[in-house]
Amino acid sequence: MKNTLLIAGLILALGASSPTLGQRKITSTKQLLKAMKKRYGGKWFNAFTFVQKTIRYNRTGQPRDTTLWYEAIHYPNNFRIDYGHPSKGNAVLFTADTAYRFRKGKLATTRYNPQYFLLLKGGLYHRTVKECLKILKKGGYRTENFHTDTYRGRPVYVIGASKGDLKTPQFWIDQAHFYIVRRTQKINPAKQGPDKGKDRVLDVQYQNHKATGGGWVEQIVRFEVNGRLVQIEEYTEIDTSPNIPKNFFDPQYFGKAHWYK
Repeated sequence: MKNTLLIAGLILALGASSPTLGQRKITSTKQLLKAMKKRYGGKWFNAFTFVQKTIRYNRTGQPRDTTLWYEAIHYPNNFRIDYGHPSKGNAVLFTADTAYRFRKGKLATTRYNPQYFLLLKGGLYHRTVKECLKILKKGGYRTENFHTDTYRGRPVYVIGASKGDLKTPQFWIDQAHFYIVRRTQKINPAKQGPDKGKDRVLDVQYQNHKATGGGWVEQIVRFEVNGRLVQIEEYTEIDTSPNIPKNFFDPQYFGKAHWYK
């Protein structure tokens, strides 16, 4: 009798640990978004800042340079990177669908450059499920393609591609905690070098997640292009309740104030 009760208890515990939407298993992108919003809506942090150690690699797999970047994100769609110390005035501001690039404190270029990955890193908690699906489709993600897989030994949900297809744009979401662990997308062919003119796939892998601010932040990000390591990022000084200056993401106020002291 005791053994029967023990086995039943284990079955219930295992069943409870499997993410579901109500009593249904998650089998679609829409269901996954609903489950994520139910879990973290009103809890996930609205903004965060961090210092990033950026290590770039050459074609032989050796580090070619290491720099510090100073970054800030405010959901749903504001993202800023200062390349080197903010006092140098080299940065890019992503606001909605536009990127503003500054060189030595002056605006150098402006171009259309939406950052769709922000949606599944925290932006979705500021939008309806209908809006999220629309944005994903606009970004080229086939939301009707949905399957489960494993990544680094953990179960994941995959949005945007069929199993085994790593070339089609897609997101990989951890089943237990609903944070992003991987995304792939096609990028422009190389303009020079041995890969000139060839199709390229960017594979971004998020690792070493830290629970903070009611959500999660990765502390290591690995970038590969066609399977070759090109960059590793290490996050430190992570702050999920930062004091970001007013108009910090507005290009008209660039250089007026900064969160990093």
